[in-house]
Amino acid sequence: MKKLAPALAAIAMLAPAVLPGHLTPARADSVQLVMFTNMQKSEAAVLQTMANAWGSKNGATVKVVLNTAGFQAFATLAHTGKGPDLEVGIPADNIGTFQLGGLLSPAPEGQFNPMDYTPGAVAATQFNGQAFAVPFDVDTYTLVYNKALVPTPPTTMAQLVTMAAKFPNTKGQNYGFLFDPSNLYFSYAYIRAEGGYVFKATSGGLDTTNIGLASAGAVKAYTFFQSLVQQKIIPPDIQTSANAGVVQGLFQKGQLGMWIDGDWDINANAKALGANFGAAPLPTLDGHTPIPFAGVQVGFVSAFSHHQALAWSLMKYLQPIFPYADYKAAGRIPATVKDLNLKALKSDPIFAPYIAEALAGDPLPNVPEMGQVWTPAANNIDLVLTGKETPSQAATTMVSQIKKGIAQLGG
Repeated sequence: MKKLAPALAAIAMLAPAVLPGHLTPARADSVQLVMFTNMQKSEAAVLQTMANAWGSKNGATVKVVLNTAGFQAFATLAHTGKGPDLEVGIPADNIGTFQLGGLLSPAPEGQFNPMDYTPGAVAATQFNGQAFAVPFDVDTYTLVYNKALVPTPPTTMAQLVTMAAKFPNTKGQNYGFLFDPSNLYFSYAYIRAEGGYVFKATSGGLDTTNIGLASAGAVKAYTFFQSLVQQKIIPPDIQTSANAGVVQGLFQKGQLGMWIDGDWDINANAKALGANFGAAPLPTLDGHTPIPFAGVQVGFVSAFSHHQALAWSLMKYLQPIFPYADYKAAGRIPATVKDLNLKALKSDPIFAPYIAEALAGDPLPNVPEMGQVWTPAANNIDLVLTGKETPSQAATTMVSQIKKGIAQLGG
């Protein structure tokens, strides 16, 4: 594991000290807390309703703000003194950078019981053995399909390719399968299936100096992605991340048989397709089981907040009740063990595959170095898909660019 670099250590020292009242919440007449969320509008509404109930009992008001400016908006605003007091609903991989910059208030002792959550969810909140956030939901993806076009989902990628090849796969007609390999979040499952990885997992955590995106297995996965374009399963004009909304629209209009989609779209897909909406485990590749990223939606309190104790009190109020409410409102997978064990979730044919993938997935790295991975991965896999680089060339360039980016962090 890399140690905190001197430059970043200096940044961390600029963070405000924990306020004296941090450990002792009190009534806060006339105090207003501002909560950010990066979730959907329906989820923000649930949070506002719950926050109102908490506020009426604690003499405070809470303003829930739906943040559409991007995940890093919190960091930008925090440094100006205009940031929120707390945030609920942001992927855990973003908070590594926040914590390294000293922007997060450490979770008070006893804020949550780790046994109440899945192990991966707990790990996502930890930095050097200390929690700086609390988990709410687990996010992952699986194969979704339209039963009207694909009555029985494939169990292997070879089967999927055969099935997809029978569709026109052209604009204005039906597509068999669409997938965005250049988005590492989704393609990771198959990179991992072939033996690749981002950072090497060790008993002491992730070794960010050991990057496995140029391994033989990773190159094999990129070669497979390239073959999907070469076989015209994925048309060149619809393979990039910029077209994710287009693909979602095709699926919900009944013009796409299969694609790899996240749990956050479950409710919208079910509403659009009704009984024709299905979900299944990710098909295997070369006999290997895919291992997707399992992200975690977390909540944290800003180290710049003047009401940290009160913000943590609100967070504790939300912890046991928001995960299930979020499942009902947006189809998210609760990170809470008690909710995952509910019969309604375990027996649901749509949610069951997502839950299985989430529990078997790799935690999405929450280290700051992960921020230097996404763009090089996307750019170089894109070059493979367009035939501008070989899989091997792209892999080498990708890792070189990632290492340069990490070096710029001061490591």
